[in-house]
Amino acid sequence: MWRKISRTRHVSRPRRAGHKVECGEGTPNDLLLKLAERALAVPKIVEHLWMLSIVTLDLLKDIKHADRFAIQAQCGHEPVDVMAYMRRLMDGHERDDNAQISLNYLQFTRVPLNEVPERVRSAHKSAKEKLAKERRDADGMPTAKDAPVVAYYFVTEEDATGKDGQVSIAYVLPECTLRYMNSNPKSVMRSAMFGDTEVDVDMSSLRDGLNLVIRNDKTNELRLRGYPTKERRKTTPESEPHVIHITEDAEPR
Repeated sequence: MWRKISRTRHVSRPRRAGHKVECGEGTPNDLLLKLAERALAVPKIVEHLWMLSIVTLDLLKDIKHADRFAIQAQCGHEPVDVMAYMRRLMDGHERDDNAQISLNYLQFTRVPLNEVPERVRSAHKSAKEKLAKERRDADGMPTAKDAPVVAYYFVTEEDATGKDGQVSIAYVLPECTLRYMNSNPKSVMRSAMFGDTEVDVDMSSLRDGLNLVIRNDKTNELRLRGYPTKERRKTTPESEPHVIHITEDAEPR
């Protein structure tokens, strides 16, 4: 159902042998912020964030909300192997603190722009300045000089500022995304038990769809999984490319 978007730009460099494939150093809080930053290089996730910003800020009613509020995205995690997690609990064992987890978005909340960390305001300002200069949206298409610019910052349950907005980004919303969300779009929820059900594209369905993108990545190609307490290393060939997301002036390219 989703509109296809252009590919987010990356730069690649050779990955050294023995490079840590799975995140694991630091605290679980550090890991979640690292995964949240990495997710910004995934086009399908970025597309969901564009649509979520329209719903969270209620931009279809007042487009100027983009200049008054930012979006706080609270990140959590869930076990990758749910069955193993449940068996462990049912057998009376303690939770495995180093079981592999995946990124999970919990909620999206609008926060007055003057109350968010300085890094978030800086990202918003830089994106506005770039819009005035280049007149292009986050999809690289020509757009109006007054196109809405939405700012995100990512936090965890343990840290409501996300290390003072360490992972923050701003997008010039594509006009086609606004038109799509204004068309009263529907989504199809598929269930083996209940079959297909048509639902509104709203906060709940968008958040569920966003998490489903991550959950369905069974081979971890998106690299949005990790081990919270210790490193897991895997030797990789010198020639395997290591994709790094680059943010310039706080706007994805």
